[in-house]
Amino acid sequence: MGLQALIGVFAAAGTTREALTALLTEQEEIARAWTTAGSADALALIHARDSDHLEQIILRLQRTKAVVHTRTQILLTELVSRG
Repeated sequence: MGLQALIGVFAAAGTTREALTALLTEQEEIARAWTTAGSADALALIHARDSDHLEQIILRLQRTKAVVHTRTQILLTELVSRG
């Protein structure tokens, strides 16, 4: 399956939730995404082939006007999984 990562997306000022949803929906590697009450505006679950592919996804997001920056965490061992 490659690797999975969580990408925190920090949106540019004035970016609407609808615009952010549209941007994230366009990225086929994003399996799920949520708005957050944390420091990032959104959190996206990514499925990538390898680290090079993950880097391409990150750079693609960062090149858009809607994204100021991202923060990425690569997922390692799943500790708990409930339906």
